[in-house]
Amino acid sequence: MENLTANAIILDNGNYDGGTSGYPSNPTADDLRAQWKIYRAQVVNNTIVNSTTGIVVGSSKTYATQDSRVANNIVKNSTGTLYDEVVTTNTIFEGNIGFGSTVSNNSSRTAAQIWGINPLLTTVNGLQKLSSGSPAINAAVGTYTYVSEDMDGEARSTTDIGADERSSTTSFGKHPLVVTEVGPNAP
Repeated sequence: MENLTANAIILDNGNYDGGTSGYPSNPTADDLRAQWKIYRAQVVNNTIVNSTTGIVVGSSKTYATQDSRVANNIVKNSTGTLYDEVVTTNTIFEGNIGFGSTVSNNSSRTAAQIWGINPLLTTVNGLQKLSSGSPAINAAVGTYTYVSEDMDGEARSTTDIGADERSSTTSFGKHPLVVTEVGPNAP
């Protein structure tokens, strides 16, 4: 995600708690319009560059996110907020990189949770990728077996931090679509 003018990712508090069992048996109209509390969300292996705000956890609503994880993400902004934990939650942070701006949170985060180092990104075909000297290479922590491919569709072999698994390949199976690939005249 690049050059976003709003929160790139937010784990917002809810104003309704349906409980761990989920959907109420007789929901009211207000239940259906409410913003439900978040349980067990996992925000893993994202790359956010030059956006107003990177990853936000919490808000002023009543019910804080519960048992969630923010892991192996890269947020690199020259201005704005990288990571913001608006209210204290039991969200686990691990293996994240934040560089260039402000890490704002109500509780102190260690370097193992949010590492303040330049991820050394480079632009390849318009995408932010890991350069060969990036500290994000082979640095992911935790076990997230469902993260088996990177943003290009390449298999993750050693699990790098962020959306890209470092590769010397410049031609990928998945890529941002161009004008000739979409619309009624596309092949």
